[in-house]
Amino acid sequence: MSALPQSLQSYALVLQDPLIGSFFSMLLYGVLCVQVFIYFQTYPDDHVPLKYLVAIIWIVESVHTGFLISANNSYLINGFGNLVLLTQISWDLLVSFEISFVVIFIVNLFFTWRVWVFCKKVWAVCLLLFLSIARYVISTVAIALGFYYSTWASFKDHAYLPLTITLGIAVFEDASMALILAYYLHEKRTQRSTQLITRLLTYVVGTGALTSIIAIMELISILASPNTLLYIAFALVLVRLYANSALLSLNLRQYQRKPRGEDSLPLSSNSKISSTTYC
Repeated sequence: MSALPQSLQSYALVLQDPLIGSFFSMLLYGVLCVQVFIYFQTYPDDHVPLKYLVAIIWIVESVHTGFLISANNSYLINGFGNLVLLTQISWDLLVSFEISFVVIFIVNLFFTWRVWVFCKKVWAVCLLLFLSIARYVISTVAIALGFYYSTWASFKDHAYLPLTITLGIAVFEDASMALILAYYLHEKRTQRSTQLITRLLTYVVGTGALTSIIAIMELISILASPNTLLYIAFALVLVRLYANSALLSLNLRQYQRKPRGEDSLPLSSNSKISSTTYC
C-alpha cells in the first residue's frame, strides 16, 4: 500500500490527539450512562433534587457527546483532507467545550454543597464558590474568543492565557476541596467510625487527585506544545471524569453505610450525618 500524501499525513497528525481524546471521552460517557442506570435502580427513594441533578448531568453530557460527534464528522468526514478547514475552529467543537464547562460548573456546585452539608464552614463554601464561578467565567471568555477569531492560530495567540488561568484555578480548586474535606473528616474521626472515615478519605482524595492530574497534564500540554491540539484530548477526558465522580459519589453510598452500632459522623452540634447523606 502506498504511503499517504504529505498533506494527508499532516492532516492526520493534527487531528490524532482530538480523535484519541474523543475515543476515551465516549468510553467514559458509556460508563456515565451505566452509573445513571444504577443510580435510578438503586436509589428510587432519593430526594427529588438529587434525581434532578443526575438527570441534568446525563442530559447535558448527552448533548455534549452529540456536538463532539458532529465536530469529528466535520473534520474527518465532510472536510476530510481539507487543509483550509483544518486551520479553522469548528463551531460545534466550541459549543461542546462550552457545554463541558457547564457540566464542570454544575458538578463543582454539587461538591461545594457537599462540603457545606458536612462541615458547615462559610469560608470554605465561599472560597469554593468563588473558584467555581471564576473558572466558569474565564473559560467562557476563552470560548467567546474562539468564536470571534475562528482560527486556531488566532485562538492560540489570544485565548491560551485565559485557558491556562482556568486550568490553574481547576488544580487549586480540586486540591482545596479534597484538602478541606479530608481535614474535617479527620477532625470528626472517632474510634468507632475510623473504618468509615478511611473509606471516605480514600474516595475524596482519589477523585480530587485524578481530576487535578488530568488538569495539570492539560496545562502542561498547552505550555509545552502550544502548536498542537494535544490539550484537547485531556480536556475531553476531564469533563467526563467530573461527571462520573459526581455519580460515583452517589452510587457508592450503598457500600459506605455504617456497620451496625457504628457512630454517625457529626456535622454540627444538632445534626448527624452518615456516609449516605455525605455522598
